[in-house]
Amino acid sequence: MNERIRKKLLYFVSVGAMIAILTLIGYAFFMRQVDVDVTQNMKLEYTGENGNASLVVTNPATNINERTRTFLESVKYEADPNTDLSNGDKVTITATYDKSLAHQYNFHPTHTTTTIKVSGLPDQYATVSKIPKSYLQDIYAAADTYIDDHEEDIFRIELNQSNANVKLRSNQTIYRAFLKSKKKGNSDRILEMHNLQYRVNDTDYTIYYTVIVPRINDSKEVVTDDIYGEEATMSEDEIKNKQYSEYVSRVYGSGYTIEEIK
Repeated sequence: MNERIRKKLLYFVSVGAMIAILTLIGYAFFMRQVDVDVTQNMKLEYTGENGNASLVVTNPATNINERTRTFLESVKYEADPNTDLSNGDKVTITATYDKSLAHQYNFHPTHTTTTIKVSGLPDQYATVSKIPKSYLQDIYAAADTYIDDHEEDIFRIELNQSNANVKLRSNQTIYRAFLKSKKKGNSDRILEMHNLQYRVNDTDYTIYYTVIVPRINDSKEVVTDDIYGEEATMSEDEIKNKQYSEYVSRVYGSGYTIEEIK
């Protein structure tokens, strides 16, 4: 075999070997099925409190490659049971996925069913005496902030006026109460009644206004987005005799056990 033929033969052998290696690499990366654990990084988000919670399961799909992230975004989770959950309950999570996408990416989804134990749900307080004073102070501060943030809107909505020269002269908290819900699934709340004194163009106005802070439980979290307010439409006798507790009982007593906070 002359030198020229030998070089050609070596060239073709090298090319063939390279093709074979690339074929094996292609199989390893694109043809071989890859196991994807669809419940490994799932996120559990509870809504509600111990004894009446529900669950939403998601998969953030972060810190992974684009193909895996795209596939995991197609995964849907179902929790059973998913009502009236309590700490210690066992919940079965079942994942369903886009089979065509799994086939396209040569993914083999694993652990499509798993069981979790519910934990970390907050408990409601039996009475206001059980609520830490520091938590109450945070609640009171949030109620005051709500008034500050909505002082002009309160005047315009409750008195049906759109005067541009609204000025809140004073904000006095005149009554507080812990509203313990009588209905399962309804959160407990703190109620504050405020005496708001406004002045508009040398004319004084008084609005009695209640601020409600819901979701009072031992998470000690004040959910500011859930705070709301409404006018306290008391009778003349209730205002004159400062019968604030009677008004609150009349309006909220059917749904709540009311405990005045001194």
